[in-house]
Amino acid sequence: MLVLLVGAVLSRAQAPPSQAIPEVPDAARPLVVRVRTVSEDGRVLKESPTGLPVQIGKPLDRAQIAESLRTLYRTGDYADLRAVVTPVAGGVRLDFVVREQLFFNRVVIQGLLAPPSDASAVAAMR
Repeated sequence: MLVLLVGAVLSRAQAPPSQAIPEVPDAARPLVVRVRTVSEDGRVLKESPTGLPVQIGKPLDRAQIAESLRTLYRTGDYADLRAVVTPVAGGVRLDFVVREQLFFNRVVIQGLLAPPSDASAVAAMR
């Protein structure tokens, strides 16, 4: 009986094909006017970042936004990414709101001598 109930719930959870989200033609989608990378506090980090699938002057596409988020995440420079679309004159502005990840790979301090010998270290601690 439990198997029949679970099967009934699963069959109701799936939307019939007639209720699928229809594809919106390019003419109905707003044009992307600007693309920016913005910090969480609103500071503009990059205006028109390069290497993203989203292009200025093209219709807004959810798949391109998702791929752009993945591209930005793969750089390792950002975390907690989200896309915010704002209507502006002529179309929309797409802001990728990010939290910067600061990472220092190698720190080199110039002007220091090699580590002291044991005797020098003991003498310095007196």
